Amino acid sequence: MSDEYRQGLVSRRGLTADDYGRVTQLATLCDQSDNITLKINYDTLRTRPGNEINDFLYYEREELIGFLGLYQFNSHEIEISGMVHPAHRRKGIFSALLSAAKQEVRQRGISKLIFINETNSASGKSFLESLGATHTFSEYWMKMTQIKLPQMKHPIHLRPATSEDIGVVAHMTAVCFDMNEAELLETMTKKRAGQKDHSVMLIELSGDEIGTLAVNHADENSAFIYGFCVLPEHQGRGYGRQALALAIQTALGLRRTNIELEVACANSRALSLYQSCGFEVMGANDYYVQMLDD
Repeated sequence: MSDEYRQGLVSRRGLTADDYGRVTQLATLCDQSDNITLKINYDTLRTRPGNEINDFLYYEREELIGFLGLYQFNSHEIEISGMVHPAHRRKGIFSALLSAAKQEVRQRGISKLIFINETNSASGKSFLESLGATHTFSEYWMKMTQIKLPQMKHPIHLRPATSEDIGVVAHMTAVCFDMNEAELLETMTKKRAGQKDHSVMLIELSGDEIGTLAVNHADENSAFIYGFCVLPEHQGRGYGRQALALAIQTALGLRRTNIELEVACANSRALSLYQSCGFEVMGANDYYVQMLDD
């Protein structure tokens, strides 16, 4: 137990177990009140580095009533997610949290903010529109509710990527998702050393590398699949479906029964693939962008 009296805005370099419990409770309350599922990235919150500020909490007489988290996955942009207690909205609490967060972001030399808003959160949408943030894309959050794996027809294998494979993974990811390869390589190189709970795999066809995928397994019961792609010249032949099936089989073999992923709402082809393997849409998130003034 801490002797700290909590009142007003508090910034954290890593979350204590008590902090994490309070954030989880607040998120659950907001989800139930608004009939939504907030994307708070719980696995990330549990493993925050202690050398930088990423979390901002707002207290009212010891009760946590507001939270904002920063999630930095590359050197030029930061994602933001958060919430305010339903009974304490329209009091400027999230504005205060955001102001403190922007100060931290500016100190890192970053100018692009990406806000994550649950599609059905009317209050979140209204706030972001008031900021002048621009909606850029939306993603479905999907969960495997049935085990529907295809027959193995192709010589597809998954191989753990080594440090020598980072360049290959960055290239494939850049090609498939239309991203900057140099920035991806820099980010992946920095992240690799500290990602003990993430597995990056190369998809091989008869020994040739044709794609990649990664799995976050920080939660002992869960597996979150991300960064899944097959090079364009190998798409449409069932290779991706078989690679996904292998990843699912591996997760199930490790007793990871809660298997999830995300897919862009506009990507109907990928959505169909995931549904054919037993995934169901559980919710959606809208992504808004705001550029900070110099």
